[in-house]
Amino acid sequence: LTIVVGITLALCVSTVRAEVMTEPYEYSQDFENTDPVSFWTSNGTYKENSKKLTGERAYAGAKSLELDVTFGTATYVYYAIPMNVPVEGSLSFSGRIQVRAENPKLQAGLGVNVSYLPTFRSGCAPLATYGPKADVWQVVEGDVAAWSNKQKAGGVGPCWEVTEANVGSCMSRIGLFLYGAPGERIVVNVDDVRLKGKVPTLTDFQKDLSSRWAPAKAKIDAKVAAWNASLTQAEARIGSLADGDEKTKSLHQIASLRKSIDAIAKRGYILKAEVSDMDKQINQLLATSPAASGN
Repeated sequence: LTIVVGITLALCVSTVRAEVMTEPYEYSQDFENTDPVSFWTSNGTYKENSKKLTGERAYAGAKSLELDVTFGTATYVYYAIPMNVPVEGSLSFSGRIQVRAENPKLQAGLGVNVSYLPTFRSGCAPLATYGPKADVWQVVEGDVAAWSNKQKAGGVGPCWEVTEANVGSCMSRIGLFLYGAPGERIVVNVDDVRLKGKVPTLTDFQKDLSSRWAPAKAKIDAKVAAWNASLTQAEARIGSLADGDEKTKSLHQIASLRKSIDAIAKRGYILKAEVSDMDKQINQLLATSPAASGN
């Protein structure tokens, strides 16, 4: 395993705000001595028959990672190497993969998972996938920064009052993507995985992210405060009603909405669908209160 981080003079590219410096960054995993890969997610059951470093197959060096999986109800199973690398500047990916399976329709690939912070909205995809081709090492290469930039708008699209300019891209995983069918088995070897480019340090990235997120945060904080103020108003009005099912139901609804608002505030961002639903429920509560009806 080799990780190299160097320092150069100030270098800025179009995807990075002018005040943020970038530095040479390089990560490589040769699977000679360590296995940083772990299960990530799937859409059903599967069986991991084996996962090991093996000397039987290697693209470079003496060993590679071998993963043997049988699909249960799942049609995809993802594994990953955890990362924490800003994807602003330039960052390229390369790796080698070898796929073996009896069913020629099965596929496997290598790719990335990028989070758009601080929303934790993300996008993931293999940069290339291959079907079975025993004893052949297939190459997977891609421009991670370019891929991330294309995905960013869709990633933050569901967020209320958040634009691409408010968030920062950070690579959270290198992904190993397995695609199959129930009952099918796939064996994959991976070797010579590399990331290389020029990116901000985490400290500079986080500092700049705080600045660019501030305008969105101000709107989000104001919306949360407005919701809470409206609920306090509705609660006071409904509290003046005579005890009964309508009063009890409304107060329970207010308590439930407060919990939802607290969860949103803790998360730090709001989804557009949540705004629509919350506004509708709060307006209904205010409209049915005694003051609203003239009582």
